[in-house]
Amino acid sequence: NEGACRSEWDAVAFNDVSGASLDPSSVQAARREEMQYVRSQNVWDPVEHSLAKQHGWEIIGTKWIDINKGDAARPNYRSRLVAQEFNNSIGRDPYAENFSATPPLEALRALLSTAAITSEGAAPLVVAVADVKRAYFAAEIQRDVCVRIQAEYWDAGAQPGDMVGKLCKCLYGTRDASKGWQAKVHAVMGELGYTIG
Repeated sequence: NEGACRSEWDAVAFNDVSGASLDPSSVQAARREEMQYVRSQNVWDPVEHSLAKQHGWEIIGTKWIDINKGDAARPNYRSRLVAQEFNNSIGRDPYAENFSATPPLEALRALLSTAAITSEGAAPLVVAVADVKRAYFAAEIQRDVCVRIQAEYWDAGAQPGDMVGKLCKCLYGTRDASKGWQAKVHAVMGELGYTIG
């Protein structure tokens, strides 16, 4: 009985990083929050599984990553839905498909040194860091790929039959997520007048 199995599994939850036990109701709340964000960003369009097969779209699995970014006294539960596409990379060049440039450590050192050392009488330089939550959802996916939709996406009792999600945006765990995010950042920075050096 699927309902009985679900209630048994919901009674136990573990941190995917530390292995520590988590409060199942807090995990479910974090998953609902993630699904609200997925809906608000139109990350995928639900389509019939048979339609995806008919068009030859790849269908990949998904899984939850649940963690407590706080501590026992001040818990901060985060749940992220990730695609399981990296298991399907046989016969592909993962480096070519997944590579996205990151600044070298020397660039960071130079930036911080410049900010720390200022001329006498000069205004101090400020280094600002931006942390974009759910960054990959901002980038449009560039190919036809579908994911299995987790039960938390549907309202209680409303899950249609055999549906998958045809991705509109990149999802953590897809091969091209980091490249898609990098392309989005380059486009926005270009619109703001910055050039790649």
